[in-house]
Amino acid sequence: MGVNPNVAKPPPGHINPDKQLQHQRNIQQQQLDQQANAGKIICREWYKQGKMPKEIFEADQAYGRYLMQYDPEVMLGYLDLARPLVKLLQKRNKYVNRVAGWFITPWSRQMAYHMGVLRKGNIRGFLLMAIFTRVCRYWYRFNCFCARSNPLNIGL
Repeated sequence: MGVNPNVAKPPPGHINPDKQLQHQRNIQQQQLDQQANAGKIICREWYKQGKMPKEIFEADQAYGRYLMQYDPEVMLGYLDLARPLVKLLQKRNKYVNRVAGWFITPWSRQMAYHMGVLRKGNIRGFLLMAIFTRVCRYWYRFNCFCARSNPLNIGL
């Protein structure tokens, strides 16, 4: 079994399109994995400040991994929207934290309920999740649309 002389060899430096596509997919998957490891950044800060029990935090992180796997638009939109809030929370301003706690605590408890850690959910957490899940998804889609419409990102 020798080499078939009738089959043309690719020129030197030629990249197989299938390998190139697979390489791009691998890079995208690595980026998604890195962002998934970033997890739920608001709750991580809330937990670091001692305002969230460990079991709620762990359930919240598991919910973030679940979202990244099954609804990455929501998770990526959330990560984009959450960064400015985390910067505010890191300043540990008591007024900002008081207002943020009105949202963070019930939302995280509702996520813990969804993950089976808590026996009961809560209405405020349910409503916050219903609203902000959609907000995060549409934020992500809007940003993707803007990037496609404006490939050079001029003025964005």
